Amino acid sequence: MAFEKSGHRVVSLSEAPTAPAKIREARPDLIICDISMPAVDGFQLIGQIRRPPDPVEAPVVFFSAVGGDEVVCRAFELGAVDFVRKPASVVELLARVSARLSRPGAGRKADLRGNLSLMTVADLITAAESARKSAELKVTHNGQPSEIRLRNGRIVSASHNGESGERALYRIIALPDGEFEMTIISGDGIAGPLDLEPRFALMESARMKDEGLI
Repeated sequence: MAFEKSGHRVVSLSEAPTAPAKIREARPDLIICDISMPAVDGFQLIGQIRRPPDPVEAPVVFFSAVGGDEVVCRAFELGAVDFVRKPASVVELLARVSARLSRPGAGRKADLRGNLSLMTVADLITAAESARKSAELKVTHNGQPSEIRLRNGRIVSASHNGESGERALYRIIALPDGEFEMTIISGDGIAGPLDLEPRFALMESARMKDEGLI
């Protein structure tokens, strides 16, 4: 198995009814969990192992073919540190898991990391809007960093290649590829010159792109 060859100790569980007890016994550094499973789904399983009196606080990476807005939002709410959509290669999954395990403070923030080929900027800000989350979305495209900040699901600021404001926002939404990191943060202290619904921003970005304005 690729994970074991890379030096990770792996415990595989296939029976949902006995999984919570085995996870508590193993005390893993990180959990990779599908959503569609027999008996209970992945969300129910993670909910079970988080319950007192003996909660397991290991960070969770969801690896699933199920990936609509509602599913991603629920993953955020459960504190997932990553969401990898199938069919992703084992190499990609291994790289992203290894990055989480080597990152200081892994699992202390609820965030999502990956490539825009798997989740677009539109997917990400729509998920934050649906869950009314405050979040910081950082995108790197061709080595250039961009950032969108949201408060309670509404976009309050955007910066892209030295430009800020609405035009920068529409350019970020239109990016065809790149890497992203989305972190859920407290809404306290988040402020900016914008106050936009993501749905409006998506439509405006598409219009400007069609007209060759961005």
